[in-house]
Amino acid sequence: MVLVVTDLLMAKDEIQKLKEEARASKEHMLQYKSIAQVNETALKQMEDAHENFKKESEKLKESLENELLSLRGRISDSDSEFSKKSEEVASAAVGKAEAFASCFGRNYMFEGRKL
Repeated sequence: MVLVVTDLLMAKDEIQKLKEEARASKEHMLQYKSIAQVNETALKQMEDAHENFKKESEKLKESLENELLSLRGRISDSDSEFSKKSEEVASAAVGKAEAFASCFGRNYMFEGRKL
C-alpha cells in the first residue's frame, strides 16, 4: 500500500510538472503567435507601401515621359523656326550682296565715265 501511495504521489508530481510544462509551452505558443501577428501586420504595411511606391513611380514616369515629348516638340518647333530664320537671313544676305554688287558696279561705271 505504501508503494501504491508513493507511486500515486510520484505520478501526481509528474502530472503537476507536465501541467507546468504545458502552461509554459502554451505561453510560448501565444508569444510566438503574437510575434507572427505583428510580423503579418508589418508585412502588410510594407506591401501597401511598396504598391503605393509603384503607383507613384508610374505616375512620375508617365509625367516625365509627357514632359519629354513636350520638350521634343518644342525642340522640333525651335529647329524649324531656326531653319526658317536661317533661310530668311541667307536670302537677305544674298539680296544685300546683289544690291551691293549692283551699287558697286554703278559707282564703277560712273567713275569710268568721268575719266
